Amino acid sequence: MRIQRNGEARALRVRIGELEARHAGGGVTVAALPGAGLRDAERTGPRGRERAVLVAAVEAASRAFQVGLRPGDVIVGVNRRRVASVAELAKALGARDATALNVVRGDALLTLPLR
Repeated sequence: MRIQRNGEARALRVRIGELEARHAGGGVTVAALPGAGLRDAERTGPRGRERAVLVAAVEAASRAFQVGLRPGDVIVGVNRRRVASVAELAKALGARDATALNVVRGDALLTLPLR
């Protein structure tokens, strides 16, 4: 593949692979948030690059939708404790004391209570 950026041409070797099955259909699901498709993500925040969980899709009228999650939200914590992956999110939501999600939506940090 040849690319050009800022007037400089460059040749790159690329290999196109198959899309991972877990990303098909909007991401993976977590038992505590049925109806949400989640993906591991990386975002640039005040402390530089941070890993988090992207809400790729939300089914209308699902538990995830009722909690307040919307596509494009970034889940950064549970009960103000950081989560950096879907696996960490699932583990944190499995704890008995899980009462709220910490979510970045646009420029706002939201706390969404888990009912």
